[in-house]
Amino acid sequence: MFNRKILLFFLFSIVTSCFAQEEYVLFPGIQILLWPDKIKYSNFDEGFESQYSIYSQNDFNYLETSKNKYIFMKSDNWLFLIPENGDIIYGTKKTKDDKGPPELNHVKFYAITSSSYLSENIRGQIYNYKSENLLNYDLSKSWVEGDSGDGSGENLEAKLYKDQVANILIIYNGFISREVGSLYYDNARAKNIIVKLDSGNQYEFTLKDNPNYQEIVLPEKSNSFKIIIKSVYSGNKYNDLAISGLFANLKSIEYKRN
Repeated sequence: MFNRKILLFFLFSIVTSCFAQEEYVLFPGIQILLWPDKIKYSNFDEGFESQYSIYSQNDFNYLETSKNKYIFMKSDNWLFLIPENGDIIYGTKKTKDDKGPPELNHVKFYAITSSSYLSENIRGQIYNYKSENLLNYDLSKSWVEGDSGDGSGENLEAKLYKDQVANILIIYNGFISREVGSLYYDNARAKNIIVKLDSGNQYEFTLKDNPNYQEIVLPEKSNSFKIIIKSVYSGNKYNDLAISGLFANLKSIEYKRN
């Protein structure tokens, strides 16, 4: 019975995906189909299908269905749907030329450490914004530095598994909140960063001031990366610097210097 259910699921997926504008997958059985006005999410027996609308607020794009509202983050090869509550939906764009596991576009690091982190008490509940928050696909769990300044000089050290190297980093800047989009601008965001590699070489980049997908392409591959915050975009209310996502893209592309 179980094998028959899986077979029927894949047959249905093949048929429906042929008519979808875009298809995103992560593991077999998890699929997001996106049309200009309709979305379908399947996770074996779970999922939904709905019409949707998209709008922007506080530099966030939102996708709203009849039952839920999602922060909508889509790049050329990856999709995040972050609901106000519930599990985050994500996947990589499926193409005819795909080779290897699709999640190679957004690889989680093996370990991430930081120079500091913020711990705060909100109505009796302790929140620790540690660098370990970046070791998953939940962009609503940020690293926030805990220094007394604005975050300049703070750093993250990220390490892949020992057999992995990359020359592309993916960063989601600032504090991403499921409920309060204005917290992005209320807190500081990284502006100029220095990335130091295993070779000892280091390179400087300027990040955009928005919470969406940003790609850093380095001229050489490395297993570990030290990201030093050189300067920040100041927060409207708080000096605390936040980063909500840090991944590596193992599908290397040719480096082109600007």
